[in-house]
Order: sequence, then C-alpha cells, then structure tokens
Amino acid sequence: MGKQIKNTWCFLREELVIPIMSIALGIVGILLMLFIEKVGMANDEKPVWFLLGTVMALTGCVMLGIIVGMISYGQSFNMMVTMGRTRKEFYIANFVSSLINHLLGMAVIFLFATLERGFGRLVYREVEYRAIEGFLFDFRVIIAYVLGMTVLRTVLGALYLRFGNKLMWVFWGFCMLVGVMTKGISKAIENKNRIMVWLTEVGKGFSNLANVLQVLIMLAVGAVFAVGAWLLTRKRAVTV
Repeated sequence: MGKQIKNTWCFLREELVIPIMSIALGIVGILLMLFIEKVGMANDEKPVWFLLGTVMALTGCVMLGIIVGMISYGQSFNMMVTMGRTRKEFYIANFVSSLINHLLGMAVIFLFATLERGFGRLVYREVEYRAIEGFLFDFRVIIAYVLGMTVLRTVLGALYLRFGNKLMWVFWGFCMLVGVMTKGISKAIENKNRIMVWLTEVGKGFSNLANVLQVLIMLAVGAVFAVGAWLLTRKRAVTV
C-alpha cells in the first residue's frame, strides 16, 4: 500500500502548484490592503492590518483545489484501475495523497501569512491585526481545512465519476440558488427566523465544546462523508 500511495502522490504532486498560484492572488490582496491604508480608508488612530492577502490566497487555494481535485479523481481512478490496482487501493492511496497535498498547501499559506504579517509590521511599527490573525493559526482550523478539503474533493470526485459533466449543471443551479436566496437569508437573520436562530445556537454550542470534542466531531463527520464517497466509487467502471 505504501508503494501505491507514493505512486499516487507522484501523480497528484502537480497539484502543489495550486497554493503557489494562489500566492499571486494573495499579493494582489496585500497591495489592495496597502492601498486602503495609504488612502486613509482604515483607522487613522492606530493602523489596522487585516490579512487580506492571506484570505484571498486561501480562497483561491480552496476554489482551485476543489475543481482540480474533483477532475483529477476520475483521471487517477482510470489510470490506477487500468493498471491493475483495486478500487480499494486507489481510494486509500488517493485519500492519503490528498491529505499530504492539502497539508503542504496549508504550510504554504502559513508561510505567506507570516510574511504578510511581517510586511505589515515593516510598513507600520505599531499595527493591530484583526479577524484572521487569531483564527488561521488555530490547530482546529488546520485540521478542519486539511480534512475538510480532502473529504470534499473526494466526495465531489466520486460524484463527478458517477454523473460526469451533469454535476457541473448541479453546481451552476446551486450557485444561482444561493445568489437568489442571499437577500432572503439576510432578512431571515435580521428577523431572527427560527431556523437561523437554531443554526446560530448550534454554532455557539459547537464553539463552546472542549477542543478535543470539536476535533472528534469533525473526524466523525469527515468519516461519514468519506464512507459515502467510497460507496460511490467501489463499483464504478473504468471510462477511457
């Protein structure tokens, strides 16, 4: 199995270019934040540096990772099964390789965040960081990102393997639905809709749990979706 994982990772290692490409988007975010500060749109009393570059780089990493991962799932499936590997060997090797890639991608984002934070201190001696500063460097966020991205791309890859390009129409419909419902969701939040209140309470309840329990819940949810992806994959035929 170790050899299969190594071979699969060699096939997927090209995906490591995704976080590197996302850095370009992050640099744009840094320049935009610098512009905001310089033209006086931020707090004049004490400079506030929001890690906008890191947010944009992370967003690009997520979006590209999902799309590329979903498509490459079918490609690696066809390649490995055609070469005589079992579907179980493919699934395990692909999942582990994805975990490694997203862990390395998170390391790149961490490095970029550290550099952006240093740049902010270089521009302003006394600078206050907000929002993502305390959030990004939380170990629970690291686990959620690495595990969540791996499971999400595996599930979407299995669905794409099953339904093909029809899945893209589902994405399009979902995006349109979200766009239409955005205003309604905002109103529901303002009017304290029962469902929104319940979701808010669930979120607060989860955040108040012990760190270990939060991680265990994330692992359990990830395991459920991973099993679902395996069930979609185990009987699929090779398509060339």
